Amino acid sequence: MDEMILPGVYITVGDKTVINEDALAEGGAYIGIVGTAAEGDINKAKRLTSFAQALYHFGATNDDDSLVKSLEIIFANGGKLVCAVRAAKMDAKSYQAALSILEDEAVDIVLPSGVDIITDGMAALLTEHLVRTEKQQKERIGIMGCRDKATVQEIITSGEALRDDSGRVVYVAPGLRFKRRDPATGIRWEETLSAAYTAAAVGGLLASLPVQKSPTNKLLNIAGLSREFNKEELETLVQNNVLAIENKVGFRVVKGISTSEKRDWQHISNRRISDRVLRGLRAVCRPFQGREKIDEALTSGINDFLNQMVTKKIISQYSFEIIDQEKNSLEREINIKMQTPYSLDFIAINSNWGQG
Repeated sequence: MDEMILPGVYITVGDKTVINEDALAEGGAYIGIVGTAAEGDINKAKRLTSFAQALYHFGATNDDDSLVKSLEIIFANGGKLVCAVRAAKMDAKSYQAALSILEDEAVDIVLPSGVDIITDGMAALLTEHLVRTEKQQKERIGIMGCRDKATVQEIITSGEALRDDSGRVVYVAPGLRFKRRDPATGIRWEETLSAAYTAAAVGGLLASLPVQKSPTNKLLNIAGLSREFNKEELETLVQNNVLAIENKVGFRVVKGISTSEKRDWQHISNRRISDRVLRGLRAVCRPFQGREKIDEALTSGINDFLNQMVTKKIISQYSFEIIDQEKNSLEREINIKMQTPYSLDFIAINSNWGQG
């Protein structure tokens, strides 16, 4: 049978199990975002749980504002908890300073608001931030959109700047139309925005989902798309690791993929599950740091944690091994192989820990 590229009646997307609706408790995401705003402290993190709070801290939107527009879209698409940082300007130097503030935050998704793939220096800035925070054990996913009015080939060519085999980068297309309302006057209107803001919508959607739940075929709360791709164009985009949005009884994610060429990390849910397991594993191991001959207790702790992940249907099965480091009896290496609930593939993660 020929490989089917686009989800449809010929592909079953596993989504049959009812998960606890408290998305944050069961693996939803904490979003970190930087951008320009009319008001508010520059390079200072603000924790938000509603769009009303965004308006209070950053003021109403204007033509030069990217942050409040993106926050409105994030909350409209299911985002519940956001750490927002106002940048001084919409340029790489200012965004770099703002992103450095987010390095100290335990966010799961990071968005440089209002900037797309061709904004000078921004693609490199995002990928460098993701590499740096992964080394700091503050793993996260970054989302960026294509430029406005780009052709399919231009979208693909530009996307090479975001190619990353770790599965931490998501590249979205096309732009969107969004219904706006002036809170002061009540006047409503519709605005066409670039895919930089589609990235915000996808970020809000991901934040509303438990980590094990794929965004494939999920609806975005937007008024429309800046352009609509045909079936052939959608297949080409998906084959080139672009998370595309289509108009199919609402505006839906075609396939929840990252820019990674590696099969394990192409699916966003695999990356999110692995990050969740890594964080839990560190919490289990922390009490044992600096102690010798604790393999039995450590094994029991890891088993208990991973069994909880199975019970919550975050993973379906697993195996692991603990390896002593020959040069230091206080260090261990833990290798885990696990299967995600709606996949036939196993993914492997590695964790080193010791006294630190």
